[in-house]
Amino acid sequence: MTDANGQPVGNAWVHAQTPDGTLNANANGTADANGAYTLVGVEAGGYHLSFRAAGSMFIQWAHQKLTFWPSAEITVGAREPR
Repeated sequence: MTDANGQPVGNAWVHAQTPDGTLNANANGTADANGAYTLVGVEAGGYHLSFRAAGSMFIQWAHQKLTFWPSAEITVGAREPR
């Protein structure tokens, strides 16, 4: 993930919710120093992602939206077994 200037946002909290707003306690993670993150326990389907920088109370939704409803739904595909 990156900020408005395209710089990585490390140690930020990331959470996924289904399009109907259902919370999934397992669908969260933390970005590394490069802004990369993995959400474990997320099944294939559509999700709305929210982000919160470390030490901040401000939550932003995917694609710089301030609330859940105008945020973009992001489709997650099934992971292939290895």
